[in-house]
Amino acid sequence: IRAAVLYSEGESWEDTLYALEQSPMLGLRVEAKQICDVSSFSAWDILYLDESILLDLPEGFAETICDFTRKGGAVFLPNGFSECLPHDYLGISGIEKLPGYCTEPEYPACGEDLGMLQQVIRDYSELYRQYKDFDFLRQQDYGFGVIPDTASPLALWDGIAVYTLNRYGDGYVFLSNPMLPSAYSTGSLTMEPK
Repeated sequence: IRAAVLYSEGESWEDTLYALEQSPMLGLRVEAKQICDVSSFSAWDILYLDESILLDLPEGFAETICDFTRKGGAVFLPNGFSECLPHDYLGISGIEKLPGYCTEPEYPACGEDLGMLQQVIRDYSELYRQYKDFDFLRQQDYGFGVIPDTASPLALWDGIAVYTLNRYGDGYVFLSNPMLPSAYSTGSLTMEPK
């Protein structure tokens, strides 16, 4: 399996790359590429997009990423991409700005295949609420929630989906929330202070 972490600038993508390089998945080959150096996504099976791409979205990006997924690719999208990609691609009918962290998330039935991923989100959410600085963290920007259409919601905050997985053509799109992966976490696989 070939994966790429695509970025535009900065260093925020490095933690994702390091985490994927430590993956227990046998045969996973991962590399980082600056989006301006990529003319086609066909060299990869999985794409992890860094939000720095949003600062200078390449022309035709939406069509290219949709085509990649339609042909069987899997895409991990940070929350900020919910505003710039087609709703049918994300499997949603709308987006809503989240007012802050929801202390009582819901976890709708999603089947065995997504259950393990949902459990990771649930476990992290429970730990997150126990952080010493949670009063500060709960006031941070948690981006957007979405109203699912064809997407399967994995977690809901006040009835709005904050993690979804959508089948698009022969591929999949996973839309995440800033809680996890968390920019507010000081941990990193790089062993460098944050």
